Amino acid sequence: GKYDGLIEGTSTTEGEAVLSLFGMEHNGKSFTFAWIWYALLFHVLVSTVSILLSTYLLQAVRHDSVQISSGKTADVEDFIEIDKDIEQVKMPVQKATLTFKDINCTVRTSAANEPIELLKGIEGIIESGKMTALMG
Repeated sequence: GKYDGLIEGTSTTEGEAVLSLFGMEHNGKSFTFAWIWYALLFHVLVSTVSILLSTYLLQAVRHDSVQISSGKTADVEDFIEIDKDIEQVKMPVQKATLTFKDINCTVRTSAANEPIELLKGIEGIIESGKMTALMG
């Protein structure tokens, strides 16, 4: 390799000298490729333990509801202080169903300034009282 040449007057290679210069030696010997395998093994073990521990904690410790000291299951209202003196106003809402047909949308890229057609002849119905998302 690039640093395999011996330094004149010594039996040390250029690579070993560079590693020694930066403190990369143990008991007078430069690190070898074995240390890369040790680091990889350490990484795999730590990742495996982390994943297993996270899985266990999410399964066994996490609760879907909060338990109050009395033993009953808490509702959201137990944590929210509601002011009973505020008069609630209900406004009438007229529901509507929306339909659309042949919707197109074209944008230009910032780098090449080429047109890209995002929506091509889309049609559909959005029913009242239903949440709808357009994804793509």
